[in-house]
Amino acid sequence: MISELQKNLDPVMIEKYQKWIDRKTKNKPTPISAMMYRTQASAFSIISEVSKIPFDKLKASIYFYCQSIQALEFTQKYEAQLELAATHPEQFIEGLHKFFNLMARYVKENDLYDAFFELVAICERMRLPVIGDRNSDPITMSVADSYQNLLLQNLEYMRPNKFDLSVVVCGKSTTGELLTLPDIYPTIDEVYREWTSITDPLIDKGKLTKTQHYQMLADIALAHGYHDLRTEQDIERIHNIDNLYNHHHTAMLPYINEYTYDILVNPEHPYDGSITPFLGLRVRGIEADELVSILNKRTLALPVNGMQVDFSYGGEKNVKKMMTSCFMREVIHNDHVTMLYKLSLNEMELCGYYDTADGFLYSVLQEAKDRVLFQRIRLFLMYVYASAVTEVGLLESAEEHLFIAAPEDSPYRNVKVPIRLELHPKGACQKLMPDADGLLERLGPADDRQAMHQASATYPFFFGFKGLRAKIHSLGNLKTFDVAVPNPEYGMGQNN
Repeated sequence: MISELQKNLDPVMIEKYQKWIDRKTKNKPTPISAMMYRTQASAFSIISEVSKIPFDKLKASIYFYCQSIQALEFTQKYEAQLELAATHPEQFIEGLHKFFNLMARYVKENDLYDAFFELVAICERMRLPVIGDRNSDPITMSVADSYQNLLLQNLEYMRPNKFDLSVVVCGKSTTGELLTLPDIYPTIDEVYREWTSITDPLIDKGKLTKTQHYQMLADIALAHGYHDLRTEQDIERIHNIDNLYNHHHTAMLPYINEYTYDILVNPEHPYDGSITPFLGLRVRGIEADELVSILNKRTLALPVNGMQVDFSYGGEKNVKKMMTSCFMREVIHNDHVTMLYKLSLNEMELCGYYDTADGFLYSVLQEAKDRVLFQRIRLFLMYVYASAVTEVGLLESAEEHLFIAAPEDSPYRNVKVPIRLELHPKGACQKLMPDADGLLERLGPADDRQAMHQASATYPFFFGFKGLRAKIHSLGNLKTFDVAVPNPEYGMGQNN
């Protein structure tokens, strides 16, 4: 079965390398063969992107894209791989697994995890304005997707135990150990590959009914522990959930250590891509630029161990409460404050960050086709943050600015339900004052300031739906604390 990502490729080359990878993985343990299949899927996806671009334009776009990243330890190596994919695709396919192994060893031996994580986040961030601009150069988009594809598949090779596919890398502790999260669908690509390898030949011979086809899928999925996988639509749904889950933790890589681990999406409550919780959300009477300006003049800092803002809805008893709360932490990153957030919905969570240096807010909703949806959630989250760390009356006037509106075609379209904000712990934010270097420091004992920095990702570097792990491509392609307290649930592993 040929995926959408492979339709630009020479079918002879696809068939050749499908047989090649089958020989290479024969008799290998499942984790090793899965990694190799995923890397080949990543290679196919990248070749599909770069092969449609004239090489001179591709080379120029790669050069300018990599120059904007400024991470020379890595950019030249990945730049060379993209050019190889365009000029010698078969050599690129055959050598990519070895390249990823070498890069993983290089990062480990030179203790460059911080820099690599920063690079992943930068590239994720750089892709988003391109996605949001409908007039973006398609060549730039292809380069951005392909570059991120390389990085995220290489991240697969950096697990504490490379072949433990049940976890994904999500950060690094302050003592240098890699942190991991459970992978919510660790063998979903194995299910798909096993299913198609059995059923495709039978379909070609007319020996399989549609009912039998999907019954085989259900049986294979059940053997892998998946109880809700019965149709190709189920595969697409799981693809989407897995996609969003991985975007969450890869964008947050530079900020996550044992003190900030709890900001990540709980694997039991991943976001499924539904836009329903945000359709009625409105923020009126205040604009994004105004909130950026207000936050630049903030006078308070969040408690060291963060703050939760609960949402309550007034005016209508029957309103369906979609968003329940937002948990926020502040960290010092590249000498300025970055706010990390986790937004809780009914049975789902989203996480991201707000960069106080330039007003950039990261959310997976930036990938949505409806840009208005993202602009609303960005405005809402900035308002919530500003209500906690400023003293200009935003908390008290929240019901005048924030509300849920009924759809325009609804008989209740004139109904607007205000949203109230309640901070926990109350009154725990502390005053800020400029230090000798002009940076904002929290007032209080020296050990309290030290705790804030300890809980921050202070990496000496620079400040990122196609750029995904190749597992996806294979699918058809509270109380107040005075000091920082590490989360006891974080996943740690030795860097073996």
